[in-house]
Amino acid sequence: MKTIHAELAYEPRKLPSASKLNRARACPGSAVLPQVETSSVYASKGTAVHAFLEAVPTEGRDAALAAVTDEKLRAVLETWDLDQFKHLDRDSFHREQWVSWHPGTDEVKVGFVRPAGEGWMNAKTDLLGLSQGDGAASSAVFIGDWKTGRKALPALASNLQLLAPAVWAARYYQTPEAVVSIIRIHDEGEPYVSEQRLDMFELAQADEELRDLVVAVGTAYDALEVGTQPKLKQGSWCEYCPALTSCPAQMGLVKWMVDAPDEIEERYSQFQLTTEAAPKAYHAWRSMQALMGKITEAITTYARQQDIDIGDGLVYGARPTKTKKLLPEQAKVALVDEFGAEVALRAFDKTSMAAVTKALRPVWEEELKSFENGPWPAGKKPKKPTLKGLTDRASAALNAACAYETKHGSKLDVVKQKKE
Repeated sequence: MKTIHAELAYEPRKLPSASKLNRARACPGSAVLPQVETSSVYASKGTAVHAFLEAVPTEGRDAALAAVTDEKLRAVLETWDLDQFKHLDRDSFHREQWVSWHPGTDEVKVGFVRPAGEGWMNAKTDLLGLSQGDGAASSAVFIGDWKTGRKALPALASNLQLLAPAVWAARYYQTPEAVVSIIRIHDEGEPYVSEQRLDMFELAQADEELRDLVVAVGTAYDALEVGTQPKLKQGSWCEYCPALTSCPAQMGLVKWMVDAPDEIEERYSQFQLTTEAAPKAYHAWRSMQALMGKITEAITTYARQQDIDIGDGLVYGARPTKTKKLLPEQAKVALVDEFGAEVALRAFDKTSMAAVTKALRPVWEEELKSFENGPWPAGKKPKKPTLKGLTDRASAALNAACAYETKHGSKLDVVKQKKE
């Protein structure tokens, strides 16, 4: 078994957490470049579901539900049959436990608090416990991870996010084997559970791979310190990489796009997808999509603070907006008074002026029919009724009843630059 400090002048540097190990294995440089952590609605949902499931055994279902702030997510969680989550009922299991390894000292720790100081490689486990079989030889440490999405994951036997805590926890509890598990949780139906048992030889192989990875990350740090580029490799792992915007492999292409757009266009016109080139082009395309998303976010954030002069007398920046939203109760009263209860009920399936217009259409069609068929009062043909006329009446009634709420905001737009 390798000892890191015997092969490398090990320094207590910041090492990737278990959730980033699969990416670091593919691209060691991604672990040492400046990181910008971002979130998404999917990540936020996953965090909320994790917190709910963790709270149920200790605080009870009602209290766990009350802590969910997203009303739509809470409604989904209320429908879940928690009896199907058998992992919640295992009293011997710990939840949200840290499993850590220090490559410099080869020490492993398990606890509810992450070890202080740099140099530790940490894994926060969703489920951690011991699985006992018929005999002592069949005991194994159990590592479980809840997943809320449907994103493709590495096979269990090669998923370092699970293998790392399995290796370290097996050493800590002195078990010869480990069981790693992914519990896929969906909005509806039973969770899908996949498990794999790892024997002592497979754990030793994973341990060797983790030690090699620490050496690779250390080499990447060394490259940065002497001013050279660490080992980088583009692929599907680039899509959610927190080092995306500081990656020379990615930003070099962006700089080329800015400095030489004509050259790019010329080379693109000569480019042909082949069986050999298509896979590489696909991964480059996906990583560029992610990168452009981050660049878009940076540009729009800047433009909200300060106009960007884009030439030809135009600027890109934030412009004030004003929107009017109907207040349901006041609007219903105004529409009942003006058009009757039937129109008011039809209009408020959705509280909007578009819904009011839709509800007025049958009224307009009846008025139009009467207009075409006559008879007309005093023998004089009246003005042809229009849907706009009815909506104008509705707007006047709603304004008189103060049934609007005005909201002020802003939107990004390209406009003419104001002359000073």
